[in-house]
Parts: sequence; structure tokens; C-alpha cells
Amino acid sequence: YLGPVIVNAGETVLLSAWAADYYSFADWSGDLTGTDTEVELFVDGDKQCTASFSRDTYSLTVDIVGEGTVLVDGDSYLGPVTVNAGETVLLSALAADYYSFADWSGDLTGTDTEVELFVDGDKQCTASFSRNTHSLTVNLVGEGTVLIDGDSYAGSVALVAGETVLLTALAADYYSFADWSGDLTGTDTEVELFVDGDKQCTASFSRDTHSLTVDIVGQGTVLVDGDSYLGPVIVNAGETVLLSAWAADYYSFADWSGDLTGSDTEVELFIDGDKQCTASFSRDTHSLTVDIVGQGTVLVDGDSYLGPVIVNAGETVLLSAWAADYYSFADWSGDLTGSDTEVELFIDGDKQCTASFSRNTHSLTVYTVGGGTVLIEGDTYVSPVSIAAGETIVLTAVPADYY
Repeated sequence: YLGPVIVNAGETVLLSAWAADYYSFADWSGDLTGTDTEVELFVDGDKQCTASFSRDTYSLTVDIVGEGTVLVDGDSYLGPVTVNAGETVLLSALAADYYSFADWSGDLTGTDTEVELFVDGDKQCTASFSRNTHSLTVNLVGEGTVLIDGDSYAGSVALVAGETVLLTALAADYYSFADWSGDLTGTDTEVELFVDGDKQCTASFSRDTHSLTVDIVGQGTVLVDGDSYLGPVIVNAGETVLLSAWAADYYSFADWSGDLTGSDTEVELFIDGDKQCTASFSRDTHSLTVDIVGQGTVLVDGDSYLGPVIVNAGETVLLSAWAADYYSFADWSGDLTGSDTEVELFIDGDKQCTASFSRNTHSLTVYTVGGGTVLIEGDTYVSPVSIAAGETIVLTAVPADYY
């Protein structure tokens, strides 16, 4: 139907009512009545009738899990809402304090806080809100324990937003609680903390201290926990310190006395009061042995060597080689080298050296005039002979025939 229709009188026409999407046929009025979508009309005069269509409506139900509010087209949802079919409504999820919107379920899905819902039937959806949680981290300086609502803190704790927790600082032996820092301040051992975000606080415990004094006899160094001792050291009570005795060059550690005993170079000392100890070092000594090859004498610092000599480590001694008659000094070997008759020897361990003396030799040349032969110690002289100095030899002249 697009406008008035000319119909022959006496005819019957069929009228059909077709509802648009999201509408339903209601009824006929005027020259027609009833609710049938198809009706016949007998034309016996001008006719006027009205077809009424009503808009469909649906129910929108929103369930809320957790704490929060849902707005439907800007109005707070208070109960089921009647919505025209075919419309789109805007649903907004507003989380309460200390809550966050989680997601939609039912006829809506997703995690957007604002979503549009097309109404083509009854709708039910659920807006879920989750309680916020925050992390509480407690750092400990020194030794002690922190309780959170009575439980020992063992690592980062997840707490419900909007709650108040009680933190208690318990100092360990030899410690005292000093103060809180970070998201807590003050020196009270028990404090309340309101959780409205991630929290970080530090509980500081201070250690009791004592004095450690070390005396040194001889030459050497003492380390206290790896650091050279230069004077009285302040040490935390209840700690164990490592004392290391390092002898100077050419010294050896002897022993500890005072609040330490024994001869170990490294010892532990438990600090439960002021402590005093003494580290004693003794000078090392070494043996000097001189062997003599040939004939001669060796002086050690001016004294004739008669047997092994005990010398302080780190000292330098003067050795002098004196050759006997008819001998010359040859060289040093062992822990000394060279051919100088006087040499210095640095003593940094047991030493052994050899002084070698060689017998002097001379050349004997024999000339013969006339016919004959010369024997030297029974052997025929052929050419110049090398003879040890200080020896006596026999020369024999043997004339040739007719001489």
C-alpha cells in the first residue's frame, strides 16, 4: 500500500499486515477491526482503516559479581531494564574502590569497561569485578625478623587492597631494632600499614659492637677478615672474625696468645666481648754448606768455614776463596757461580755451594845438543811437557852410540 486505492464497488479486497523488523502487528481499527494479520474488506463505499504496529521490547538483566556499578546508557543499573528491540545500549562498568573490572560474561564478552549491546531478544550479562591486590616487600638490614599479621615474612606478600596490616619487627640476638624506612617510618617495633598500592619498606636492625685489639711481636702482618690490622677494630657482637697471620719475608709465624691460642696461621674468633690477642713471629734461619774441591780455604764473613753455618734468612754473607800453595781458585758452583774469589750470597733458603781449586801447571821444555835422548819420568821427551806446580820430576839423559 502506497496511498489511496480506487476499488470497484461490490468487490472484496484482502488486506495483509506485515510488521517491520522488531515490530509486531497490534490490530485493525476504523472500517476494520480485529487482530488478524489478513482480513477481507467488502467495498460498498469509501473505506478507511488503520493498521497498528507496536515496537517489540526485551528485558535486559545485569548481574554484578564483586563490588562495582554498571551504567546502562548512563543510568545506574538498579534492576531489569525494558529496552526496545533493535536498539543498541551502552553498558559501562565502574569498579568500586580497591576493585578492578575483570570481564563480561553471558550475552556479553570481553574486558572493555564500555561495550555496546544490540537488543534482539531478552539479554542477561554479568559484570565481574575482582578485588585489587598489592605487593608488600620488606627488606631487612641487619639481622631480625618481621611479622605480617603474626606470620613471619618470607618473601613478597600479596595483600588485599584497602586492608590494614600489622608489621612487627623482632631483633635477632646481638641486634636491636633501629627504624622503618620506605613506605613506613618511625622506630616503633609494631606499626600498621594501610594497603592502597604496592608497598616497600625496610626494617633496619643495628648490631652491638666490641673492640678487637691485636699486638704483634716480631715482623709480620695480621689480617682481620682480609683487611690489614692497623689499630683496634670495632666488630659486631655475635660475629666470628677470621684472623690471618702473615709473616714478613724471612720470618715465620710462631703462635697466638691472649684471647687466642695455638699456632695455626688462620683462626676464627667469636666476638662476645672486647678481645685482645698477640701474634708472635720468629726469624727464619737457614743452613749454609760449602764443599771444597782441590786445596784451599773458604772464609764465611771472615771466619774459616769448618762445617755447616746457621745464617739468618734475608741476610747476605761474604764468601772468600783462598787457594793453597801451587793452586789457583777456579770457580763457584751450586748456589754460587762465577770465578771471583770474593762473592756475596743472599740467604733466602738452605744454601750449598762448591769452591773449586785447580792445581797450577808449568811447561817443561828440553833442548838436546849432540846425539842423545832425554827421558822424563821414564818417558822419552818428544815435546814440551805440562807439569803440576810444586812437583819434582826425574830427567834422564841417554847418549846415542858413539856419544
